[in-house]
Amino acid sequence: MKPHTLLFQSLLFSLLSTFAIEGAAESKIYKWVDENGKVHYSDKPIENNAKELKVNSKISKDRQLKAQADARKLINQQYKRIFTQLETEREEKQNAQGQAARQKKLIETCRQARKQLEQLQMPVRIYKPGKNGEVVFLSDEERKSEQNKLVQGINKHCSDQK
Repeated sequence: MKPHTLLFQSLLFSLLSTFAIEGAAESKIYKWVDENGKVHYSDKPIENNAKELKVNSKISKDRQLKAQADARKLINQQYKRIFTQLETEREEKQNAQGQAARQKKLIETCRQARKQLEQLQMPVRIYKPGKNGEVVFLSDEERKSEQNKLVQGINKHCSDQK
């Protein structure tokens, strides 16, 4: 059930309980049996054979106040549950969005690692910038070391990535 539906129901409960308590002294209850033998109760005589029931409708002021306090307490508990649920849903949504962003970043990192590995496997000389901006070519051992690092990283982190 959606939190806003629960909120609406609790507000409706609050209003109905207030009217029920305040109007209890004036209400009448009718009972009748339909053609199938099913017993019905209502505040209006729907059938001709409906009979008014005698109900002690006098509610003391203390009982009215207690009922209203209990209703308020239940509504407050419902609000707390609703807001806790909303907060949980918000956190779950943020976590899902964060997970999606991390997944997207991992896919891009894996794509770049595979591209670098392809470049290192080409039969051309590979260079990188030196400390002072000069061109430094990788030795065969450095190339092999870089390839091994990339393969290990790809195997560890990119097995599920394409």
